[in-house]
Amino acid sequence: PQKKRLGEFKVEDVIPFIASTGLKEYTVNGQTYTVRMNSQRYFVFRDSLSCVACGLTGSRMILEQHPGDKTAHFNLYAEENGELILMTKDHIRAKSVGGEDRHSNFQTMCSICNNIKAHQAIGLEDLRNLRMIYNKNVKQMPKKDLHRLIEEVKLAIVRPAFEEADWDANYVTVQDLNLFAYTDGVLEAVS
Repeated sequence: PQKKRLGEFKVEDVIPFIASTGLKEYTVNGQTYTVRMNSQRYFVFRDSLSCVACGLTGSRMILEQHPGDKTAHFNLYAEENGELILMTKDHIRAKSVGGEDRHSNFQTMCSICNNIKAHQAIGLEDLRNLRMIYNKNVKQMPKKDLHRLIEEVKLAIVRPAFEEADWDANYVTVQDLNLFAYTDGVLEAVS
């Protein structure tokens, strides 16, 4: 089942009311919805409405509700080429490599860049280049082929860092962001 779009609000009708506690009521077509205003996503969006990779800026807060949910919530959307693009809360350091659910590890990223990045440690400049490849080809290629192209380019970005690393060392730095600690060839820690 699809989420239901209840109404659209300006960013300035929502962002100033973000608080660590509390609820706020929003009325759409005579119906009042109570919205929890302390979502981690909201705090990330309060810090920045723009994607850290491509610069796309969220400009619409759409009140939505999934079937079965008791309460409605806001999602931030940007508009690109006449389409709404969901803005997301991205983990700077992916949870798959030990990243935590902390505000300091979150950044605003559009869903397109977030999907391209996935769980990999890709620098923002490389991600910008991947987004340009996506933009050039999204209307030209089938999704499956575009996905394959993006994955091939990502592999070319990530592979050299691993090939150049000194795997016999106790500590190995990969892509300037991740520190891996090895003992006798066994991964002990990631920071």
